[in-house]
Amino acid sequence: MASSAEKALAFIGSTTVVVLGSVMVISKALEESGFLDKLAEELDKVFGNEYVLLVIVMLIVSLLSGFMSDVALVSIFIPFMYAVSRSHNKKLSKYLLPLSYAAIIGGRYTIFGTSTNLIIDQLWYERFGRYLPVFQFLSIGLVIVFTSIPTLLLIYLLLPNRESVVTSVDDLKIGEYVVEARLVRIVN
Repeated sequence: MASSAEKALAFIGSTTVVVLGSVMVISKALEESGFLDKLAEELDKVFGNEYVLLVIVMLIVSLLSGFMSDVALVSIFIPFMYAVSRSHNKKLSKYLLPLSYAAIIGGRYTIFGTSTNLIIDQLWYERFGRYLPVFQFLSIGLVIVFTSIPTLLLIYLLLPNRESVVTSVDDLKIGEYVVEARLVRIVN
């Protein structure tokens, strides 16, 4: 029996599962507390413009994504963007697409920001016997970030403000997109 419990814990104890699960719990707690609504309201007052706020959020997300998982980062910001969308009477979907792409483009400036950079780093090590510096791709990565943000803002402006079935973060039904698989070991 202890062996089965250890196996179960090995699966759910992986860093990825723990981090993503924790992020979801923290995101929900932040949403329920009203903190994100208040933060969105205060940032609206500070910046005074929805577009400036969106650019600031995309910059923050882009820069953070060089150091953390894009999925975790977007999960953290979904409740905040939901609060922003409510305060501006816009649909959440208009904010999520630019937010997601900001996370994707931002990871390009560090070695560990994307799996592609990690592969390049490993190949470099195999060929030359040393790893690349962490910020090897900083200059091109920042060019990508700063040229992509205006494009993402344009995409935001062009997206229709369609009627949405999402009335809360719970309506996103993330659980519907989880895939479960059972592996059976065949003994010969």
